[in-house]
Amino acid sequence: MSKKHNILLVDDQKENLDLYQNIFRKTCTVFTALDGDSAIKILTENDINLVLSDQKMPAMTGVELLTLVKEQKSEVRRLLITAYSEVYSAIDAINKGSVHRYISKPCDMDELKQIVLQELKFYDLEQENKRLAKKLEEQNQKLIKWNEELEKKVLKRTDELKKIQEELIHSAKLALIGKLASNMAHELKNQLIGVKIFFELIEKKIQNDKELSKTLINIKEHYHIMFDILGEFWNLSQKDVSKYPKESCDVTILIKEVIELIKFDSLCNKHEIIYYPSGPPIILYLNKNKIKQVLLNLIRNAAQAIKNKGKIIIETGGINEDEFYSIDIIDNGEGIPEKIRNKIWEPFFTTREDGLGLGLDICKQIINAHNGKIFLVPNKEKGTICSVLLPAK
Repeated sequence: MSKKHNILLVDDQKENLDLYQNIFRKTCTVFTALDGDSAIKILTENDINLVLSDQKMPAMTGVELLTLVKEQKSEVRRLLITAYSEVYSAIDAINKGSVHRYISKPCDMDELKQIVLQELKFYDLEQENKRLAKKLEEQNQKLIKWNEELEKKVLKRTDELKKIQEELIHSAKLALIGKLASNMAHELKNQLIGVKIFFELIEKKIQNDKELSKTLINIKEHYHIMFDILGEFWNLSQKDVSKYPKESCDVTILIKEVIELIKFDSLCNKHEIIYYPSGPPIILYLNKNKIKQVLLNLIRNAAQAIKNKGKIIIETGGINEDEFYSIDIIDNGEGIPEKIRNKIWEPFFTTREDGLGLGLDICKQIINAHNGKIFLVPNKEKGTICSVLLPAK
């Protein structure tokens, strides 16, 4: 053995201890004790591998001593030397696990030496098994950790692939729009130019009629919005997000202008439109016409969701802790079924027979170009809440 083991010999007869010590001193580091209390003290202060104790001792028997050894250091090998008349006590101790092996008196010293060396081999095997078991547990924990990390990476990669797939599908749809956009925009713009010429002629003839002039101003406003929408339709086919020219704008005035425009919309004017501004006027840096386009689209969507006469609320929530200003469009319509909520932002997705499915996608692109956010959530009472968040800085 490359390393000496520490063994503790316990016997109330000193001559016996001397005899045992003489047998084991070359192969082991030997500790001796004349009674149980001294043995326990040595055990506590030293790294003992094996205890060999006589059974018949005053104050504390060998079985009692080895039972205490087991309680304090269960890994220590425990051997009992006993006379034939005390064998039954030794067997009982073995059955209870207090003693690993007993040796009957009188015993042959060579045989005793072989028994002790064999028990020390058992000790080494047990310690090696514990070491391997601990190492196996450590490796198992590493495997569990690696597996968890791998699962996270797989989930992350799956999400990335899903996003790439969605982007590819989106790009394919936009490519289809791009083929149509050029000719359609060209033809429609030609028609709008004709409309512009006519209302400019009308404008000259009704300069003194304030009511008609006001109506004509609204028509011109719609004309400009339609012209911008055609440009937006073209932008859908481009890879880069549009960067609109922006200016300082009073949001309260902008919303009131939108409400004024919507009064002339036959789809919306049958519903009650209520505006709840919050706090003092807020000035935001944005593209006025584009945000008008978004709000008009969202209000029309809200109106279409209401079957009969209903209510559409426009509510502003001020600036939140993330430095965003919120505008909510709230309706009491039928709401959006849960199964299609994730699809409504996709180009060409629509639930209406007369719809193109581009409105919300365009709205989202406009808000993204403003570094804002837009999302739909179910109204607790009934209908839907569409929230637009615009950066306050």
